[in-house]
Amino acid sequence: MHVRETPSLWENPYSATTSWKPCADRKSSWVPPAENETNGYLAVHAEGGLNQQRIAICNVVAVAKIMNVTLIIPLMKQDQIWKDQTRFEDVFDVDLFINYLKDDVRIVKEIPSWFTEKAELYTSIRQTVKNIPKYASAQFYLDNVLPRIKEKRIMALKPFVDRLGYDNVPPEINMLRCKVNYHALKFLPEVEEMADVLIARMRNRTGILHPYMALHLRFEKGMVGLSFCDFVGNRHEKAMMAAYRKKGMASTLQEWFTSMATSTAKR
Repeated sequence: MHVRETPSLWENPYSATTSWKPCADRKSSWVPPAENETNGYLAVHAEGGLNQQRIAICNVVAVAKIMNVTLIIPLMKQDQIWKDQTRFEDVFDVDLFINYLKDDVRIVKEIPSWFTEKAELYTSIRQTVKNIPKYASAQFYLDNVLPRIKEKRIMALKPFVDRLGYDNVPPEINMLRCKVNYHALKFLPEVEEMADVLIARMRNRTGILHPYMALHLRFEKGMVGLSFCDFVGNRHEKAMMAAYRKKGMASTLQEWFTSMATSTAKR
């Protein structure tokens, strides 16, 4: 059975976006970090799935810039369900990541040798900052995190999911996030080759000039609840999801609504 497509289905509904330019391409007025001048070292546990970890990596680079600290290559937290042992260097090109950002942030591959309690860095209360609110401002880090880094010389942020805002940081910080996301974070050749194989298979079935749609099969309660997707379930399923959102996500939703209200007011 042939289904006719709506002509505008694959068209961009927001024509103004065609004139947008990548903010990562803009020139920054920042001076490259001076050699051997740093306020300390920053470590982070990138949590969640790969997409959440990607966001965390972009954010922690920005946070390191805000505080003028040296960033240790992020640790990819092991998933409690899948027991995935994947490391940063198993997915991304570490050398490119460090070199691409060398004029913005100092990044090192390992915890400095003078710090002997490496096993406790992400678990010790003395070495971790755990009270960072979601969508925190740049000033929050300067007032609450930087003093502890200067005191201890090295600190870890945990948890670190959505811990940096967008409307309460300097524009150049958001430019840096884009630079990390679209340029510095590059998959290893073998990962890109696999992606090319999958794309080629889809295009071979539809024709190289035709669009295709990718489907992310992550139909989980948390994802459906947080994204407010309507999966057209029955009455019982909808009631169950409503109860889940009300009970388990009240604080998350309140933070989200507060962030949106602040953003709208600034606009």
